[in-house]
Amino acid sequence: MLHFSKAPRRGSDQVAEVRRATLAVTRATQSSQSHSRSDGIGLQRNMGNRGMMLLAQSQRQDFAHVDVGGEEMSPTKDAQLHIAVDQVAPSDRVMRVPAEPYVRQIHVDLNRPQRVSLDWQGTPPPDARSNFRCSTGKGYGDPGDPAGICTRACCTPGVNPCESPYDQRRSTGSCCTPIGDFVIQSKERDHAVEGGTIPFWMYFYRSRGIALHEYSPVDGTPLSHGCVRLDSVNAEMLFNHSYVGVTRVTVAGTATPACPAGQGVACTTSASAEPGRAADALAANVEREEVDSGV
Repeated sequence: MLHFSKAPRRGSDQVAEVRRATLAVTRATQSSQSHSRSDGIGLQRNMGNRGMMLLAQSQRQDFAHVDVGGEEMSPTKDAQLHIAVDQVAPSDRVMRVPAEPYVRQIHVDLNRPQRVSLDWQGTPPPDARSNFRCSTGKGYGDPGDPAGICTRACCTPGVNPCESPYDQRRSTGSCCTPIGDFVIQSKERDHAVEGGTIPFWMYFYRSRGIALHEYSPVDGTPLSHGCVRLDSVNAEMLFNHSYVGVTRVTVAGTATPACPAGQGVACTTSASAEPGRAADALAANVEREEVDSGV
């Protein structure tokens, strides 16, 4: 509850503005106290930058004295308001809403044919596509891969290498794209890898090196070491309209990688114990530092 003690008025506009800001924070906190910092966008829209700055200023003063233009506000039991301000309005900056249009949500469908679909904030550009093919992790390595890229160096015909638990977040080394909800963590127009660069790189699970990016081939089937491959034109469009900490990524479905015959990837009789060893290794794995192994 907020208690007010009368003081000389300094301007009704500022009073109304802060009251609106306080009401918006309270409503947001009641609806969910578990929102991330990026979820403050809608809140910032409701109260405006001026209100956010006033609230940030009040946070710096630790709510001891909050001058609201004529009425001195002295909160005594407003821990929720303090938490909400701390989440969405740090004292050194005010959150900025990306200019529309931008990609609000990226959906990655692991089922065949594998596709990406987009939810836009605002009207999409006329030349932008909102549904296009992709290729995700296939669950095993390629001949000649550096050691440690994939736990499994071969595949077994008739066995899905990306079934659970290999599609889980903590299955480090599975070379399958993890399912779940994520957010764009960082972007690089040209991401450096051994031997060159990969364009339009956007991490969404950095601890395992998993990103969306341009790479060939892309045919709607699992081909990568865990990343989400995109055609060049779609990768560039998505890169230009996605924002770190704002654009969310949802990966769902079940990848069904093929086990090509005659390409040096099928497990031989001598390697028949490989799947069991791989399962043991994955079960023992913990999250490791960033390894760029997802392409």
